[in-house]
Amino acid sequence: MNFLDTFLKDYEREDYEDILEIAEAISANHEDVITHLQSALDNPKEYFQKNAHRFHERNIDLENGELEDEIDLDDLFFLAMVDELHDYGYLYEVDWKCSLEDFLWSLEQLKNYAMISHILPDLDLDKNFNVDMWIETINDALGGNAYICYVDIDSDSFPLIIASPETYRLIGENDS
Repeated sequence: MNFLDTFLKDYEREDYEDILEIAEAISANHEDVITHLQSALDNPKEYFQKNAHRFHERNIDLENGELEDEIDLDDLFFLAMVDELHDYGYLYEVDWKCSLEDFLWSLEQLKNYAMISHILPDLDLDKNFNVDMWIETINDALGGNAYICYVDIDSDSFPLIIASPETYRLIGENDS
């Protein structure tokens, strides 16, 4: 039995269905995102082997079984969702100390940028602020009609998404 077999020995698909539900909401049911995540849920060993390079980029070595103590199967599926959303333009990671210009450019890369684009020209964002403060300022201006959020991956980066009010509520319900 190899490492992934051991790691997946107690795997039950239904325990991870919320990952698919969140991805569906963020990506507006983007066919490729959903297909890839369904593949991950249907055959996790194959998915993790095929995408080992992605995890390796996050210093998770699935091939040799070298995981940080705090990494578990929930984390791996969550990171799979983050990577799939990124690959199809629904998530973009920025560094915690990025410039305002880089932050705004990153938002423009998101497929659902139109949800927030109308509000940005009228905002006077302070270039000396940070990502958290820019998000708060923009979200205040959006008045609950959309939200800029970041996905917590226990990193010094901010994986940004733009969420509708419905998606924002769903994410909050699944945040545990």
